[in-house]
Amino acid sequence: ILSLFLFSSCSTLYKPNAVFSPLLKEKGEGIAGGVVGASGSGTYNFQSAYAVTNHLAFTAEGMIHSRNYSVNTIDVEKLRIYSGHLGAGYFTTMNEMKSAVFQVYGGLGSGYARDRIYSNSYSDPIAYSHYLNYFITPGVGYVHEKFELGFDVRLNYVHMYGLNATLADQFDWWNTEFNYYNNRSIDFMLVEPDLTIKFGGRRVKGLLDMGLIIPAVNSHEYLMVNGSPLL
Repeated sequence: ILSLFLFSSCSTLYKPNAVFSPLLKEKGEGIAGGVVGASGSGTYNFQSAYAVTNHLAFTAEGMIHSRNYSVNTIDVEKLRIYSGHLGAGYFTTMNEMKSAVFQVYGGLGSGYARDRIYSNSYSDPIAYSHYLNYFITPGVGYVHEKFELGFDVRLNYVHMYGLNATLADQFDWWNTEFNYYNNRSIDFMLVEPDLTIKFGGRRVKGLLDMGLIIPAVNSHEYLMVNGSPLL
């Protein structure tokens, strides 16, 4: 399963992984696939789930985000983010045809981010941090053999720790006005409504995933690691 995952965001040290909507219906069902992020989410997302009973399932997810940005032929920014997530959830069908599904999944994840500029003209600025995130994702969906539609809202609490970075008000190669963060911790929570569309055959489907990232708690700290010149 490959998909185009659309969000609107700019990231330096944190990107959420793609919201996962398994839409399982009964014991023995499983799903595995990948999501290619366009913006907002990580570049490569790997997702899997398996129903161990008619109402209980386990999930495993991974994310790799990689970006190289060259300002000129000398200075190159390299951003790398890696994360993994484990979870479990409850699901149930809501009609006799088993086409309407209610689901709620929760779990935790761990990740590492590193952003560095390589330059021959000055000392290389670098930012890096570890993080833990805790999430719960309730949702509803419609399931058909060739088409599935899911709407989920993920509540995603993120604790970043060991944050080391230079924060400049307006970062340029020559800027000397900055604050340095040494081993700092920050916390924020995101609300992420998400629409998942699956289409294709009974065993293999394509996937289109669209959503929003809404900072709900400590939005200034989320923006610090997602939109500010943090290096």
